[in-house]
Amino acid sequence: MFKEAGIRLLLHSLVVDVVLEGDSLKGIIGESKSGREAIFAKTTIDTTGDADVAFRSGVKCHVMKRAASTPFGMTNVDLKKAVEFFKDNNLLTELAQADKGSDHDDIVRIGFDLSKLDAFDEIVKKINFWGGPLTISCHENDLGFINITNTKPVNAVDVDELTKAEMDLRGQVADVAGFLKKYIPGFEKAYLNWTSSQFGARRSRIVECEYDLSVEDIIEGQRFYDEVALYGFHDMAPEVMIKNGSAYGIPYRSLLPKGVNNLLVAGRLITTAHKAHQSTRNVASCMAQGQAVGTAAALCCKYGVVPRKLDTNILRETLIEDGVYLGD
Repeated sequence: MFKEAGIRLLLHSLVVDVVLEGDSLKGIIGESKSGREAIFAKTTIDTTGDADVAFRSGVKCHVMKRAASTPFGMTNVDLKKAVEFFKDNNLLTELAQADKGSDHDDIVRIGFDLSKLDAFDEIVKKINFWGGPLTISCHENDLGFINITNTKPVNAVDVDELTKAEMDLRGQVADVAGFLKKYIPGFEKAYLNWTSSQFGARRSRIVECEYDLSVEDIIEGQRFYDEVALYGFHDMAPEVMIKNGSAYGIPYRSLLPKGVNNLLVAGRLITTAHKAHQSTRNVASCMAQGQAVGTAAALCCKYGVVPRKLDTNILRETLIEDGVYLGD
């Protein structure tokens, strides 16, 4: 898709500075193996997750600490044998089955509570244990996604904390994989076959925008005159639920950072309230926000206006024409 659109894609690169004229962002300074280069743009979009562009542009950001984790996978697992063990020992918390092209393995998701096993106590002491792991299997005898490792809240924009968390989490992966092999039937011949390239943090810098979605907005299914997306999922359900199974609007203003022109933001770098962020940071929400700011940036270039002056009616009409659902 990038090739078809004629986009110059720069991988293996970092944003290290910005080019400002007064309160107008003119571009960014990138650094890579090729050295430094300035990239100028009429409109810049920050979807770095850590608000690297907004922060360097002088936009007020709030640093929020959250726990971090490193998922991993194990293969050569007898999943049916493992599930029977979890059932027999009252460890199974969830089970989903589906056809995945195997004549004996139809298990696609398993939840299990290892804290009930005395042998797991030693690992519990090492990690900030949050409960049974989320595990997903898409292929025969392969547990392709295991999410159980955890740290105490980390400042994900502090290099020392990042380094310590990365090292701690790699050690946890080895500990948990070794525990499964030693104590859980079905894992006897299993082996670790992948880990994430780096640990994942759900929150770091949050950008101060013209509108900050509240948890009340989300619970009440609040709608906005300038909404550019609808979203209806909350990661803390059933503790936090959107009223009547409805959806809430994401206003354009919540993607518009205060204090600088020519900049839009989207993704997990919006929404200061923790319980609100547990919805807006989700992948599908980030996708919808991304389409909104991408369309807005294109319209700003087309009409020669800064994002703050863009007619949101034109933006909404364009999004609807492109298939975005903004109905009742």
